[in-house]
Amino acid sequence: MAIEELDAVALSFGLFACLYGLFSYQIKERLYLSEAPLAFLVGILIGPYGLGQLTKWDGEGEDAAYADQISLGLSRIVIGIQVALVGVQLPKYYLIHELRSLSIMLIPVMACMWLITAVLITWVIPDVPLIVALVIAASATPTDPVLSNALVKGSFADQYVPARLRNVISAESGCNDGLAYPFLFLAIRLLKAPTTSQALGNWLLTDIVYTVVAGAAMGVAIGLAANRALRFSCRHDFIDKESFLLFGPMLGLASIGLAGAMGLDDVLVSFVAGNAFTYDDWYRVETEEDEVQNVLDFLLNSIFFAFAGAAVPFATFNLPDLGITPWRLIVLAVLVLLLRRLPPMLLFYKAIPALRDVSEAAFVGYFGPIGAGAILYASIILHEFPLVSDGLDPMGQRVRELIRPITFVLVLASLLGHTLLVPAVKFFLDARGARDERHEAASADEGEDDDEAAEEHYESGMSPPPEDSQGQRRRGPGSVRGRSSMVGTPDVEMAQPASSVHHATLRARSSSTTADVNAAYCRRRSTADGSLERGNGGVEGASAPHVDESSWRHSSGHKLGPHRAVEAHERDRSRRG
Repeated sequence: MAIEELDAVALSFGLFACLYGLFSYQIKERLYLSEAPLAFLVGILIGPYGLGQLTKWDGEGEDAAYADQISLGLSRIVIGIQVALVGVQLPKYYLIHELRSLSIMLIPVMACMWLITAVLITWVIPDVPLIVALVIAASATPTDPVLSNALVKGSFADQYVPARLRNVISAESGCNDGLAYPFLFLAIRLLKAPTTSQALGNWLLTDIVYTVVAGAAMGVAIGLAANRALRFSCRHDFIDKESFLLFGPMLGLASIGLAGAMGLDDVLVSFVAGNAFTYDDWYRVETEEDEVQNVLDFLLNSIFFAFAGAAVPFATFNLPDLGITPWRLIVLAVLVLLLRRLPPMLLFYKAIPALRDVSEAAFVGYFGPIGAGAILYASIILHEFPLVSDGLDPMGQRVRELIRPITFVLVLASLLGHTLLVPAVKFFLDARGARDERHEAASADEGEDDDEAAEEHYESGMSPPPEDSQGQRRRGPGSVRGRSSMVGTPDVEMAQPASSVHHATLRARSSSTTADVNAAYCRRRSTADGSLERGNGGVEGASAPHVDESSWRHSSGHKLGPHRAVEAHERDRSRRG
């Protein structure tokens, strides 16, 4: 009996999700692996070059073009939702507070990453003009928000990565997925335009002013409008709990579609919209204890990386006539992992207030994974250089020949050298007793430890800004001679616990524990004007806490029940009988 392709794919992906789910806690919290590399491996196994060759497409010719089209659409959706969630989960006013750090990481550091990757491509692969290498290198410039989760989530991050670094890694990965667009189209316009002046003029007006700047403004407008609309709906009990929890991810999806229709930088619009949507921290705080976003995150990541694994063009990894051989690709991958990001970060880290010393700069500099963003930009490049009946010019043809093998090799290398390196780093740190040494060094000076804790709590949104003995705000971490990386003072009333994206312990609380914690922080409810009203906080003798009957706190989904009432009725009948 013939097996349909859809049946094979559904069986393979369903088995992966079920088997991974059975051991997910051990995989994530003991082996420190996310679902992405395992889903990628499953995709390879079911793909045209896998063991079973369950899918019928061979990965070449028309099938490769079809896979490229799916990659472009699927990667836009996945990254759009992912960066919107990153924007939602960042602490209040974070992009303003860390404007200086992010500016350095997104302009000079990112430009160096682009140029270094291009130079390495020209050095390793023969007969590659620099302009062609610049086009290809743009796909590997952004860091991936999906693979970065291995550094900002889970027990490894809780033990070894401060909230300050987790936040800046998340923010940078969300921003630079959109800001790789100017680098890519600068190279494309220089390659296609008849003159350099014409290329630069079109790039400044079209790609910078309209696509990026207007896109960022559009993202702010979308986010603020969505915030007002959701507050209005909540005040008038128009929305239920399920729709409330999915509003943030769906806002990212809508932003991708609207920005794409207008020709804007859709990934940047989605990220900015997500962050502007939670400018007041309201939606983030109300959703951080719910797992809907994490479940959606798991499904999207698994589907995308399983498809990416099936789409790996292994046949293009050995084309000696084009200068592509396995050993050249391996050398290129190793050099890119070591030199693409680490040297620029070490060069500029003193100008980045979020990084305190060279060890933090080395950590952030090395762990800059290449993943979904690279596949997205590779698909955009293929879209910009389509196959035509009369053929491409030599430069465009060279881009098409090299973009798929180089991009997928770098993604494979990043999965091995970044994601799979986290368990090795964890075991190494445990063997050296790094946690004990760090604890002893910190406890040697209690005053300094208290200052560190106060700063960490402030940076993760858990407390108001720390003050010195004169009642003045202390310099932000990493600030130089009184210049803080923080701009402005958050509202003390709105200070909230850290985002659940950075604290597995917060995500793991049971409903009873959550209730106790909420009582400790004083009970809060939404009032008609959208502000937070404090209750009695569980103080003895005070009136009972207000029970919020707002529609968005209650599910409207229909359950098969009420089973408990039926079971209780049956027990009563048996007792009477």
